[in-house]
Amino acid sequence: MGSSSKYVRSASDRRVPPSPGLSSSSSWSSASSNGLYTPSTSTYYHSHIIPLPPVTPYLSPVELAQLDTPKAAAYAPAKSAHLVVHPCLARGHSVLSWDMIKEPYGLPLPPNILAESATQPPVPRLTVTIGSGYPWRVDIEPRTSSYITVADVLHSIYRNLRSIVGSAEWDHPSTPAELKVRASAAYHDRRRRCPDPDPRKAGIRRIDYLGDMRAFRGLEPCKSTGHVKGQPDAATLQLSLGRAS
Repeated sequence: MGSSSKYVRSASDRRVPPSPGLSSSSSWSSASSNGLYTPSTSTYYHSHIIPLPPVTPYLSPVELAQLDTPKAAAYAPAKSAHLVVHPCLARGHSVLSWDMIKEPYGLPLPPNILAESATQPPVPRLTVTIGSGYPWRVDIEPRTSSYITVADVLHSIYRNLRSIVGSAEWDHPSTPAELKVRASAAYHDRRRRCPDPDPRKAGIRRIDYLGDMRAFRGLEPCKSTGHVKGQPDAATLQLSLGRAS
């Protein structure tokens, strides 16, 4: 008789912290229909309940919903507590080996990754700035969804770099002479290695301004806030460059 009484528990006694061996898992969230991300969180209700004798009644739905469950781990932001760059694009984490003179279509990224949001939280507008004296910025807008995807970023950067430099841009007084020398050398080198069959497209392109520093080394939020002032739904990222092999 005395032994059975020790199994009498209140509802609050049935809730226990997660087992030390239990680790939460997460993945870069998938976009919902409203353009927001819902992190995928695995629920381990049974891992949070100490086995009780059969006489113990089952937990009610309300009690079950009150159990503490693992939360999805957030990716550590780079330079900003408000904006996180997708792991395959982030500086220091990117697995891409991309010489940006080449099209991004051959990169080893599956379609589901390309369709994921480029940032967390997702943004409907994005600006990428490029170092090494590059005088243009890359303004990105979504092509197929309400937010900027990984594919949007890669294709927009490539298209921007492929743009032919007009005479007004080339002769602009703010263009340093050493930048023109570097661009001219890169242009002749590019023409030797991959000549353009259409002579009308044989001019200097924006990517020539990078010289041989045209390897993609990842994106990070700008050091200020990572957001465009006055536009909380827009963001500015800085593209890091490396020497192309």
